Amino acid sequence: MDSRNVLEAISYVLRTGIQWKAIPKVFVSPSSIYRYFWFWCEQGFFQVLWIAEL
Repeated sequence: MDSRNVLEAISYVLRTGIQWKAIPKVFVSPSSIYRYFWFWCEQGFFQVLWIAEL
């Protein structure tokens, strides 16, 4: 799975406020996107982005 596509899907959910299971089919499986989101949260990925102000 392409990491950029995953990040775009996560960003879409966070920007729009939709439920994970409502992710458009363009972005692949909602459950996969959700698993990536939690894995990256546990790894501190989003904190690094926040600190870098991206």
